Amino acid sequence: MNKLKRTPEERAALLAYLRENYVYEPEGRIRHKARDRPLRGKNMKPTYRNKNPYLLTKFRVGGVVHWLYYHQAVWALYKGCWPEGQLDHINGNPRDNRIENLRECSGHENKINSLYPWKPNAVTGLPGVSKDEGRKFSYHTVIRGKDFRFHNPYEAFYWAVMCGKKYK
Repeated sequence: MNKLKRTPEERAALLAYLRENYVYEPEGRIRHKARDRPLRGKNMKPTYRNKNPYLLTKFRVGGVVHWLYYHQAVWALYKGCWPEGQLDHINGNPRDNRIENLRECSGHENKINSLYPWKPNAVTGLPGVSKDEGRKFSYHTVIRGKDFRFHNPYEAFYWAVMCGKKYK
């Protein structure tokens, strides 16, 4: 998955394979080119691994399986090269892989961007409040290092502000 674990020859071969067999669509999807009959027009199916919020996809090139982050594949198809640094999702949603939502940055810039407490969550629209699917208390926030869960996202935001979190 990490570009540092691949040799330059492997990276070049993977990029050539991607550009030869797939095409980027503006909605943030990758579609197989219409050359092969069984895969004609099929979208690339991303998967999840190890509770990672970022989408992953699997390629088989020359009998070798390569796992790749979906947003890296989008960048490679659109720009024609691998990113030099890290890729940042501008709106904070790791599932939004449109090229307009991706930007290249250093690891330090990416970490600082994720730590902005006033940056609203992409799902709830409130800073510091995220949604958990399938739980009785489905909204949570972290207050002084402890995770608190609430029924209502506004209640979670209220208690986070009342307990001392600063938001712009």
